Amino acid sequence: MGTDLNRFLSIAEVQRASFDVLVEIDKICRDLNLAYTLSYGTLIGAIRHKGFIPWDDDVDIIMPRTDLEKLKNHFKTSYSGNLKWCDRTTIKNYPYCIPRVSDFRYRYKTSLRNQKDFDMGVFVDVYPLDNYCNTTKEALKLGRKVWFKNRMFDIYLNPSKTKGFAKTMIRNIIYVFVRLIHGADWNLRIDEEINALIKKHTNDNNQIVGVISQVEWRELMKKEWFSVYEEIKFEGRSFKVCAGYRELLTSIYGDYMQLPPEEKRVQTHDYTMTIR
Repeated sequence: MGTDLNRFLSIAEVQRASFDVLVEIDKICRDLNLAYTLSYGTLIGAIRHKGFIPWDDDVDIIMPRTDLEKLKNHFKTSYSGNLKWCDRTTIKNYPYCIPRVSDFRYRYKTSLRNQKDFDMGVFVDVYPLDNYCNTTKEALKLGRKVWFKNRMFDIYLNPSKTKGFAKTMIRNIIYVFVRLIHGADWNLRIDEEINALIKKHTNDNNQIVGVISQVEWRELMKKEWFSVYEEIKFEGRSFKVCAGYRELLTSIYGDYMQLPPEEKRVQTHDYTMTIR
């Protein structure tokens, strides 16, 4: 772990620490027979680089909602270790609409302007895969409703996270109304409200699925891509991947094997990490 507690971790150190979190999640999922797939930049890294994209600084997995709930319950009731389940109910001021599994031997510090600090460490993003209606039109309509609710919670939590006098005033006015409507403990209910909204408009026969609860709700996926899971090497170790991973990546990124322009090969997340 080292002894310099105030030193910022390098991207290579963050990658190594988040890889260790992924290894532990993988072990738990195999022990409990839970499905997951590497996803987003982590999946591109596994295919294109056989490991981390050199400039990527986190790990992403997607889990079917039912398995994600079982993993969450395991962390809350049975797990004893350095990792913690982080969501809006477990971490004060937690701003994200997806959960993370975090190693609390490290300390996360946001660098976003006027965003409240929240306690977390090196992490793996856990994206819930939900049913998502039967048509694109229905799916996008539902996605907009969930997006709006998450947008209101962002204002509810961080009313000053914007630039410019006019925008700040508008955001603060909205903040007052949202607080009046939802009270001081909306963080304890919002995820349940979103899950109830999704369940109301979807069912197990839907052939369109997706990560509705996050900001990229326009990413529509096919259920058949997640019907079977395979193994793929990432940093020399085998992890799970959905059989339709090529179709999944193509639907989101197009030619995912093509490297981005050199000026875009940079970290995109707004945080620093130290050792506690």
